[in-house]
Amino acid sequence: MTQTNQLADFGSFLAGARFQTYLDCCQNDRKLALATYTWNSKLAAELSRVLGHIEVVLRHAMDLQLRTWNAAQPLIPGQANSNDARQRNGGNSEEWLKHPAPLLFKLVNTRTRTGKILSTYDGALRRAIDGSNERDPAHPRHGAHVTHDDIIAHTTFGFWLHLLPNPKHRHTPLSKLNQQERAKELAARRLWSEALSKAFPGLTNVYVVQYYLQRAHALRNRIAHHEPLLNTDAKSYFRTSTRLLHGVSPAVGSWVGSTAEVVQILKKRPSAKR
Repeated sequence: MTQTNQLADFGSFLAGARFQTYLDCCQNDRKLALATYTWNSKLAAELSRVLGHIEVVLRHAMDLQLRTWNAAQPLIPGQANSNDARQRNGGNSEEWLKHPAPLLFKLVNTRTRTGKILSTYDGALRRAIDGSNERDPAHPRHGAHVTHDDIIAHTTFGFWLHLLPNPKHRHTPLSKLNQQERAKELAARRLWSEALSKAFPGLTNVYVVQYYLQRAHALRNRIAHHEPLLNTDAKSYFRTSTRLLHGVSPAVGSWVGSTAEVVQILKKRPSAKR
């Protein structure tokens, strides 16, 4: 079977609405649409690789600073040993997600409108335990005790965004925010000043960091849901991604920028033959 026939057969298994997006951009040329679909998959895979570097580097850089900062905070007697993670705000521990100091507690735990507190630690711990138990029995860490590193690895990308000041409040007087929003914003600004700014020595403006992170997060979600990148300025997203990494480490940013093939793939986007 030729490659063209293989593509034709594959195309019949795509949902009509999904494939229509490619047909629309290719003037209903089915062969070109299938080639463009394949190209889009390659672009998404390469961008996903870059985003993977961002998530790993970002978590590590921010985690290191939060470990140091939280360990230096005074211990609150009676709170650190609570069995309920939603009541732990002891500080004085490198396990900042499990024993956050009061300031950090406001950012890692979310209070709903009904007053219920949602613990980021509880969710990450549950996923880490499930991940440990679900490893192949032959895996050296099958069923292994869950560590702080395991828990950090099971936080969501979006979680890290919420540790930084909210750009929506940048020009809003704090007096106009409700009590919960004001408390979280003040906590995030102080945490940036005392700890997280050190994770981004090459980026002094927290709102620039937030902007780069939001773009990375949005692109990651788009790719994760297999949405087309046909009308996405992938080169711009790639550029801000490498700038974010450069802000953490120029060496890492340069390495990712020089080894990624995003630009090369963009140049190979299929087009109709004249």
